[in-house]
Amino acid sequence: MYSKITTDIWEIIIPKDWEEKPSNSFEYYESKNGENGIYIGALKADEKTNENKLVRHIIDLGKGKVIEMKDCKFKILEEKYFSKNNTTIGILDTYDKKRKYRIFSKCIAKNNTIIRMNIHNYKCEDYQNTVNEYFEIQDSFVFVK
Repeated sequence: MYSKITTDIWEIIIPKDWEEKPSNSFEYYESKNGENGIYIGALKADEKTNENKLVRHIIDLGKGKVIEMKDCKFKILEEKYFSKNNTTIGILDTYDKKRKYRIFSKCIAKNNTIIRMNIHNYKCEDYQNTVNEYFEIQDSFVFVK
C-alpha cells in the first residue's frame, strides 16, 4: 500500500499510487487522481543558526503563505513545536472547510540540516479522515539514520 522513498538526508512512505512530478525547488509527488500532493525539501543552515528559531521561522513563512492565498480562508487547527531525539520539530495543520483544502506541514531540524514536507489535500471532504489517512505518512518523515 505504501512505497518508501529514501534520499541521503530524509525518508518517507507515501501511497504506492503517488507519482513524482516535476517541480522547481522541491521534490513533489501527487496521487493519480490529483487530489493529494506532497512537497519535500531540505536545506543546510549556518552552524550558528538556532535550530528552534529556524523551524519556527519556516513554519511562520508557511503560515503566511497559507493566509495570503487568494480565495481561501484557512484556519489553523494545530501549530506546535517540540524536541525529540535531538531534533527540533514544528507542525502546522491548516484547513479551509469551504474550499475543502487541507495543508499539513512538518519541519525538522538536526545538526543544522532542515527537512520539510507539506501534504496538500485539494479535495478534503472529511478532515478527520485525512488526519487518520495521513498519520503514517507524516510520522514516517524523518532524517535518515
